[in-house]
Amino acid sequence: MAANALLDVRNLTVKFGGFTALSDVSLRIEPGEVRVIIGPNGAGKTTLLDVLCGKTRATTGSIEFEGVDLASVSEYQITRLGIGRKFQTPSVYEDLTVYQNLEISVLEGQSLRSSIFGDRAEFDDRIIAVSRVTEIESLLNQRAGILSHGQKQWLEIGMLLVQHPKLILLDEPVAGMSLKERDRTVELIQRIAERQAIVVIEHDMDFVRKLARKVTVLHQGAVLCEGNVETVQSDARVQEVYLGH
Repeated sequence: MAANALLDVRNLTVKFGGFTALSDVSLRIEPGEVRVIIGPNGAGKTTLLDVLCGKTRATTGSIEFEGVDLASVSEYQITRLGIGRKFQTPSVYEDLTVYQNLEISVLEGQSLRSSIFGDRAEFDDRIIAVSRVTEIESLLNQRAGILSHGQKQWLEIGMLLVQHPKLILLDEPVAGMSLKERDRTVELIQRIAERQAIVVIEHDMDFVRKLARKVTVLHQGAVLCEGNVETVQSDARVQEVYLGH
């Protein structure tokens, strides 16, 4: 793996029968990096996340995470290695409180032995610390089902954070949010990136401009362009297939 790279994707190709979903994609993510991936519908963005978390297997190419080849690693084991994913639609336990949702995620991220015999104060401290980072501490005793859409998104991000992932994959995290919620989500992701690397799929270019230092553009399963926001927005190919003139 290249020096200091957390994730190193090389020449990744994914085929479903005669359809090529990803074609020779290479991607390198550094520790603490926020990378945004954009592109038109059908570009292969979600397939890329599926491969990174083990849901879909590559046809050819390689993926290394902290030097570990993920080719034969199960989806469950990839989570244990430190890759966490949040899907576009929030998936929280609506009949449970915010605290209980976070509690379940802690338990899922631990072995049975450590869950039973671990220190309860440390357990609580982890939940409270994450609730502060995600700004949902005041909601800990609220039932998750009554939260706003944005609050459910932040809760689900918190449910990842309590498991201490090293790389977080976010699929359209601000879809359906108000402008105020989107700005708070930018701030949240920036806080998280002080400790974890983050890969974000997003269509909202205003959100991308506020968040990203580096953007990868996918088109028809291949990397079309990569660079900072200004470079990507000024690229004639990106304007043609995605942004418009």
